[in-house]
Amino acid sequence: MRDDPDEAAKELRRIIEAHMTLAKHAAHGHTHIEMHCPSCGKTALMPFRLMSPEQLNLTLADYERQLRCDKCGMMLDTVTLWREN
Repeated sequence: MRDDPDEAAKELRRIIEAHMTLAKHAAHGHTHIEMHCPSCGKTALMPFRLMSPEQLNLTLADYERQLRCDKCGMMLDTVTLWREN
């Protein structure tokens, strides 16, 4: 059985996006990062405009590893890029 080309393309895009800096994501039109906590269920949006220059120089993967839920303190498992229309 052949792999689904749409799923392969999504996975490749996810890998590329994880290694781009947040500043580059902002330059490509993303405006926010959505974060979700698997432990307590809290979801929050972080606008790029409120991030420090040091944070914007991190890759999405590096930033994701630093995130903790401000409600329960657990690591966040879902980080999604957003574009505000």
